[in-house]
Amino acid sequence: MRDTDPRSGLQYRRRCKQRVDHWASAAALAPSLNQPCPRPQAAEAGLPILLRQLRWAWIRSHWQKIASQAEGEGWSPSQFIYTLSEQEMEQRQQARQQR
Repeated sequence: MRDTDPRSGLQYRRRCKQRVDHWASAAALAPSLNQPCPRPQAAEAGLPILLRQLRWAWIRSHWQKIASQAEGEGWSPSQFIYTLSEQEMEQRQQARQQR
């Protein structure tokens, strides 16, 4: 008798392992809360890798321009993150509507 639960199949287990491996590699690149933040040069070099892993396409291509604006206007970190997140969300909604 065949099990009807789709989660019991080999393909499901492989997919889960791929997801775990993917997030484990992204977590290895990200600093943990217990470790000091990387130096600015290291953070700037590693950020595109993390953004690609997270699939944040708009942020990956625009964060430097927004960071310059944030520094020039004296934004708080939360304002900077909010602006990036808001723009990423708007871009995703536009892409979804175009499909």
